[in-house]
Amino acid sequence: YAAVAYKALDNVSVGFSFATPFGSTVKWPSDWAGKEIVQEIELKAFYFQPIVSVKLAPWASIGGSYIYAKGSVDWTKTVTQLGGTLNIKDKEASGHGFSLGFYFKPTDKLDVSVAYRSPVDMKADNGVATFNVSESLYSALGLDANGQDNFKAVLPLVDEYTIGATYKVTPKWQISADFN
Repeated sequence: YAAVAYKALDNVSVGFSFATPFGSTVKWPSDWAGKEIVQEIELKAFYFQPIVSVKLAPWASIGGSYIYAKGSVDWTKTVTQLGGTLNIKDKEASGHGFSLGFYFKPTDKLDVSVAYRSPVDMKADNGVATFNVSESLYSALGLDANGQDNFKAVLPLVDEYTIGATYKVTPKWQISADFN
């Protein structure tokens, strides 16, 4: 996660955020019991967010952003019935969303914030499924000469609600917590 902000006017700030809220890599041994579900999977999602916030009062602000998401998926599983593996890959998935946030300071010692990030449907329009099986099965499966087929899919990335608070114990010490 990285973010920059610039105070454009007395009550208006603009910024940009880059985050990777979703993503992981898992690789299982080739003989594990769930090999027909997944052998290896790698999911990446990168969020690019231009942000605008407005200070409504000395104790309250509101902000919002547009989300452009870019990502990829690479998933390999065993296809026991065909005696091989299947690799599903798309390096160009993308989607759009938004986020909203509200900040308020009810006392000099307490800050509270609430944020919402919308779901993003990552559309994979250029996916390639590669079957590592006997070439004699290619035509029966509708595959090309490389054992491949193209696909389109949508991977929904969930929405997120966050509430956070900071309490100043002393002028130099504060306690912060958030819940997603």
